[in-house]
Amino acid sequence: MHDAGLILIPIVGGAFAAATSLLLVLWLAGRMRGASRASITPDQLSDPRTFRFRNGYLVDHSDNVGFLLPDPVDRMTAWSDLARGLDDLLPGAKSAFRALGLDGTPFRLDGALGSDRIVALGRHDAGDLCLTVVASQAGQATVRIDADSLDAITSERDALIRADETSPALSWTLDAKRDIVWCNAAYRGLIERCMGPDAARGWPLRVLFPDGDGARVGRSRRKCIDDLGEEHWFDVTLTGPDANGHLQGHALSLDGVIKAETALRTFIQTLTKSFAVLPTGLAIFDRSGHLTLFNPALMDLTGLDGTLLSRRPHITDVFNQLRDSQKIPEPRDYKAWLQTLTDAPGDRAQPPHIETWTLPGRGSLRMTARPQDDGAITLLLEDVSVDISTERRARQNHDMFADVLGHVDTAVIAFDAKGQRTVATDLAQAMWFHDGQGIPLPKTLRSCLTLWASMTRPTPLWGEIRDLVQGPLDARASWDENLVLSDGTAMWIRVLPQPDGGLALALRSDRDIVPVAPVLADPPAMTA
Repeated sequence: MHDAGLILIPIVGGAFAAATSLLLVLWLAGRMRGASRASITPDQLSDPRTFRFRNGYLVDHSDNVGFLLPDPVDRMTAWSDLARGLDDLLPGAKSAFRALGLDGTPFRLDGALGSDRIVALGRHDAGDLCLTVVASQAGQATVRIDADSLDAITSERDALIRADETSPALSWTLDAKRDIVWCNAAYRGLIERCMGPDAARGWPLRVLFPDGDGARVGRSRRKCIDDLGEEHWFDVTLTGPDANGHLQGHALSLDGVIKAETALRTFIQTLTKSFAVLPTGLAIFDRSGHLTLFNPALMDLTGLDGTLLSRRPHITDVFNQLRDSQKIPEPRDYKAWLQTLTDAPGDRAQPPHIETWTLPGRGSLRMTARPQDDGAITLLLEDVSVDISTERRARQNHDMFADVLGHVDTAVIAFDAKGQRTVATDLAQAMWFHDGQGIPLPKTLRSCLTLWASMTRPTPLWGEIRDLVQGPLDARASWDENLVLSDGTAMWIRVLPQPDGGLALALRSDRDIVPVAPVLADPPAMTA
């Protein structure tokens, strides 16, 4: 029994010591927890929590991120974890994170956790994406953020203010009462021009586009009048009211557009008046082939009804009507002919299609169908009856004079101002080619001079004729010259400059000449 007591004494002593130590530890722990609770202040709760991501990887963060990210922090998934965790507290957090990651669009989100306020800020900084989350208790009137975020917000604010103040567009904000609560420099400058300098100094400022003038949400064209009485037009855009009932307005000047529209309208009126008195018939068809413009001369020349033309008919309908009324000659293949007029519009390499229509007892019309670059077709009709008659008369006179010259004893060769041979009588042909070979003379003056120089003994005559045609018209004069052919035949030649720049040569020879068939220049071809 005594031995048992000796054994229990150390056991009981050890248990007592252990219990005493446990109570001491618990007491100290309670004191430390109390001290910790007493040391946590509202300012510590509102300390900003910062994160910096690079290429989706969390490269840096503050120490107080425990309630936002799991412990330990997974730096590879921190971006998605943070977006998912904040989306429950801040509506739209996921979409804001996505926009920041894709194109660096900054954001600010406000939310609440119970009675506490939560603010999240996101921005782009030198290739990194920086996030700041701030929490504050309900009784606090301020929210603390880190200095870098504050600097970024301040810089962005200054840039926006500078952009607004230097923008040529008018910008302003209206409150729920439709009073101006903010405007930029362009808006204030227009107030000074329209209402005087004093109107742009006191607040609230005057409204340039009030409701009484038809102000409404959306786009509208509005005007104001300056102190000189000049009108200024604007393209006004007014947004709908926000959560505070404010409306944002923007206006772009349309003065240049209005001036251009006025100038274009005046130009079109001038063209319309000019087309109305133009003797040439004009019809313009758009790229779809419908008539868009015509003048009275078109109706006079074709007899088309103005009612038909005012309905914007297709170009094929116009030609069908002309064909039915026998105002155009009947082509061999009408469909193929019409297709040549309407194909390949807008091709710059496409030459204009020109025809001359001659109808018995109705005169002659020249039709020109010209394709335009935009696919349109311009049709021109000209009355060329007088030109055709004049051309025919000139051809008859030409034939008559050629016949007369063919019966005189003097050879005649004539060239036009371009040096082309227009007349060569049969006697002139035989004078140079007396062997009867019937070889025609060259068609140009230059070639004739070269040929004659080879057939005559040396003479300055041919060089003098060449200098004559290259010299001024008022210095020209006629003269006579004697020359000798290579076979010793004497020849007399008279040089006769013409007033229009042409040249005629009269020749005689002391040799008996046997005329050969006359060689006359072909008259200009006529289009029937």
